[in-house]
Amino acid sequence: MRKTPCPNEGKVMQSARTGCWDEHARTHLAQCDDCRETAETIMLLHTIAAEDAKAPVPDAQMVWWNARLDDRQRIAEKALRPLAVANVAAVTILVLLAIAALLRGLQFLSSGWLAKGPQALQPAVVSVTALVVCSVILVLLKAFTPVFTEE
Repeated sequence: MRKTPCPNEGKVMQSARTGCWDEHARTHLAQCDDCRETAETIMLLHTIAAEDAKAPVPDAQMVWWNARLDDRQRIAEKALRPLAVANVAAVTILVLLAIAALLRGLQFLSSGWLAKGPQALQPAVVSVTALVVCSVILVLLKAFTPVFTEE
């Protein structure tokens, strides 16, 4: 680009804006790279503006309705996060307790626990009780999920 502006740049810009080209502007445009670039930019901006003007503007009521719907959905998801965390925690604890109860049962079977008396059953009773409590919590979470999500 030149440091001094082209003296015909104003006329070329006016012609590019209006679309009315005289012979002098056309010949100058063929010779001056700066004016040609300016004219191409102006015509491109007019094309983009014309395309934007043709695009339909969405109904304001629909935009508002979609925004409210998205807002409600985000609030519902945020409110249900603790329920989802409790569900995952209950399943995890349930699986761990089932594994612990299974291992404890295998240990009792291999050690001859029947000969040791009722005291030997105490750890197994604790494991089974915890397993039952976690199972009940998991079933309750599954049962009340539709109530919380309004399904």
